[in-house]
Amino acid sequence: MRWRDKPPAGTPIDTRYHLSTGLLRAWTMNEGQGSALWDAAGGTTAGISGTGYSWASTPHGHGLALAGGNAVVTDSGAWLAGLKSASLVFVANATGTGGGSYGRLMDASGAAITLLVNTSFTSVQGVVNGITGTFPTPDIRAWHVYIFTWQSGVSWTLYVDGTPISAASPPTATLSAPTYVYLGNNSTGTRGFAGQIAYSAAYGRCLADAEVRSLTAALWSVYRPALGWPAPEFAAYYAGAARVRRTLYTRAGSRGVA
Repeated sequence: MRWRDKPPAGTPIDTRYHLSTGLLRAWTMNEGQGSALWDAAGGTTAGISGTGYSWASTPHGHGLALAGGNAVVTDSGAWLAGLKSASLVFVANATGTGGGSYGRLMDASGAAITLLVNTSFTSVQGVVNGITGTFPTPDIRAWHVYIFTWQSGVSWTLYVDGTPISAASPPTATLSAPTYVYLGNNSTGTRGFAGQIAYSAAYGRCLADAEVRSLTAALWSVYRPALGWPAPEFAAYYAGAARVRRTLYTRAGSRGVA
């Protein structure tokens, strides 16, 4: 069966599942200890450095608690190279004023793609190739699922718990690869996010509206089921196959076949 709660750290992505298509990064953040995050999509680790962070229990399993200081998660930026569309996913809870007026959920060296939360809790900004879009939001001092989608020259949209907020003039760009991607801060440690982050993921494509709604409702469905296949969508097939096997065995036994 698909995961309904966050899976344990180390659980891999189910690459056969449709919502996993184009998934480049998936930081489950369920380690609960240590100074590194494992990426279930790319199979890499990202280091946590600086001060003012701790592991916290959240409504979404373990997560990183950030105090708006210089703590930062650092990952390679190579996976962004050549993208003409992308989607960023965060499960986060903004709780206070971080560094500057906007705390970073993600900052790709300030050049490629960035997602910022206004510390007055009234908007989120998306920055693509140096162009900024501002997405007005309700008060965001609570747990929310943020999904930011962008398709070059076509659209950029912020979804908050599945509700879309659009902005005009989506940038036309092909992303270059920054040296690093930062979670929870910028490269200099001066724009720290204040709150908790329980999950982050990135796609190399623009998720469709229906996919965003499905993912918001079942974030952990992209992970490999705990017992492997059959997944729910194949249950009827496997149940039917089992009935056929039982029928054949019963008939064979009635004829005295050893």
